[in-house]
Amino acid sequence: MSLRDGDERVEFTVRIKRVTDLAYLCRVDGKDVWFPKSHVDLDESEVSEEGDVGTIVVSEFIAVDRGLV
Repeated sequence: MSLRDGDERVEFTVRIKRVTDLAYLCRVDGKDVWFPKSHVDLDESEVSEEGDVGTIVVSEFIAVDRGLV
């Protein structure tokens, strides 16, 4: 996990559409959104590959920046 202690967090259920070295492209509430891995917490045993569906936690800053909250 790369989220810092004290960061506000927001949880989303997503489907991973694409994975790069630095980010995940996720489907969130009908919208495709890039999340930098440095702002995401997820259980890689559950959600880490293209097509996976599960819960991720992102910093509130990124959620607001992406128009999700």
